[in-house]
Amino acid sequence: MTIGTAISRVRNGIKEVSRDSYYTNRLLWNTLLTNYIRFLNQKPNIHSLDVFTTIDVDTESVNLLENTCVPLDCWGCRIKVEDVLETKHGMVFRYITTPDRSIPFKLVSPKLFTKKADKTKGNTHYAFLEGEYLYFNKCYPCIKISYLAKDGVTTSCCKLDNALNIPDYLLDISIKGAIQDLAPSLQKPVDRTSDKN
Repeated sequence: MTIGTAISRVRNGIKEVSRDSYYTNRLLWNTLLTNYIRFLNQKPNIHSLDVFTTIDVDTESVNLLENTCVPLDCWGCRIKVEDVLETKHGMVFRYITTPDRSIPFKLVSPKLFTKKADKTKGNTHYAFLEGEYLYFNKCYPCIKISYLAKDGVTTSCCKLDNALNIPDYLLDISIKGAIQDLAPSLQKPVDRTSDKN
C-alpha cells in the first residue's frame, strides 16, 4: 500500500472526494501520521516486523565545537539520517551497528553521551541523535542503521507513491483515528447562492 492509498481511505472516510475538498493531502497525511505515532507509543514493540529501512551510510569527521564559542578542536563522527520517525520514546530503530554487525551502538541522550563517551569499556559504544545527525563516540568508515522512516519507503519522486511502512493492525486504527479527528471540522458553510440550472 502507498501513502496515496492511505490518504484516499481517509478522504473517502470523511466523504471529501470532490474537487472542492477543504483538506489537502498534506493535512490528511499529517493527521494519519500523528495518530500512528500515538498508537505506536502505546504499542512500541514492532521491532520484529519488516517495516524498517536499512541503509549503509559513510561517516564524516566533524568538529563538534565548530558552531560554539569554545575555540577548541573536538573531533567526532556523524552520519545524516533524514526522515526519521520519532516518538516520545525517541527515534524508532532496530539497530545501529558497523556494517558487519560486530559492534552495536547504544542510542542515548546527549547528556548521557557526554558522561559515557570517555568511559567506554569493552564493546560498548554510544550514539546520540541531534536534528538530522547521529553522533558516535568511536569513528568507523561506515555505519549500518535500520530505522523507521516517517514518510514511508521511498520508491519515486512523488511522496504519495512511497510504499507505506505502517503495520496493517496499526494502519486500520490510525485511519479510524484520523477520520475521528477530522470529523468535527466537517461542518461546512451553507452555500447560499441560488442554483440557476
